Amino acid sequence: SQIDILKTENIKLGIIAVPRNDAQKIADALVKAGVTGILNFSPCYIMVPKKVKVMTIDIAGYLARMPYYTPNGQ
Repeated sequence: SQIDILKTENIKLGIIAVPRNDAQKIADALVKAGVTGILNFSPCYIMVPKKVKVMTIDIAGYLARMPYYTPNGQ
């Protein structure tokens, strides 16, 4: 709700952790506010201008693989 403050405070990095249906809308707002780096925890890829770097983290994928690396798969 206060995304406009990012521009006035010269904040360049943002994190997206919202449901899939809202991720692109939030990414668009971050880019409009001047963010140039986004860490995306949403379960989808987002489209941004080339000047913006996005790193998408698939938490569900990591959690699904975790039992493989733990003793007795627990």
